[in-house]
Amino acid sequence: NMLPNLTEFSLTSDSLTNHYDDQIQPLLRRMPNLKDLTLRLFMKRERFIDGIHLDKQVLIHMPKLSSFKFHILCNNFHF
Repeated sequence: NMLPNLTEFSLTSDSLTNHYDDQIQPLLRRMPNLKDLTLRLFMKRERFIDGIHLDKQVLIHMPKLSSFKFHILCNNFHF
């Protein structure tokens, strides 16, 4: 389900999460009318999140985005 009425969204994760690919990224893709996005994420992921990934996998789905603030920390260590 799309979330077309959302124009601002902020997500903060102070705890380590490994749900970026299966929950966070799909959620962000459902917000096509976002104008302001803030992400503060601490995640376990084998591949780092870089600008190319953000542009091609997330931001391309948000054509109205005018402000994007982020702090993304990826750890690829094994528990």
